[in-house]
Amino acid sequence: MGCSNFDQSISGEDITVLRGHIAWQDDASIKQSYAFVWKQSPNFIKIHMPVLGGLGYIILVANEHSASISSPTKQEEYTSLESLMASNFGWSVSYTDIRHWILGLRAPGSPAQHKFDNKNRLIQITNPYSTVDLLDYCLIDGHQRPGKLVISSGQTKVEIYIDQWL
Repeated sequence: MGCSNFDQSISGEDITVLRGHIAWQDDASIKQSYAFVWKQSPNFIKIHMPVLGGLGYIILVANEHSASISSPTKQEEYTSLESLMASNFGWSVSYTDIRHWILGLRAPGSPAQHKFDNKNRLIQITNPYSTVDLLDYCLIDGHQRPGKLVISSGQTKVEIYIDQWL
């Protein structure tokens, strides 16, 4: 069963939880990869990434008005997810965009160009600062959801692999 990206939205008390791994690399660095657990509701995103073989962790929490990143040795607060991502990872994404993209949805009010496949699934988003490819769709609870997102921005490439929808 296909689903329309135009008719879907994030609303109510929906909570999405998924497991996967994220990999990123820019022109000057070695590719880095971390497992993660992603939890989001209409009001927040929380991403937990174990590091150093499980001896440490990074927790990223964001909402419309702020974002933070913490580990056992530091806690940093930011005014937005965009500023947190740019400062720590060298690429930027908005809170509204990423919480919709992970579900295979267009972000409301987005001026980006959107490309859909013949099943009306969102497969590419192009905006002035990045290109996002949404790949490997599967049916989850009656909705088409991407299994992989590839975000390219300048020399930086970020791959988000979704291993399990919980």
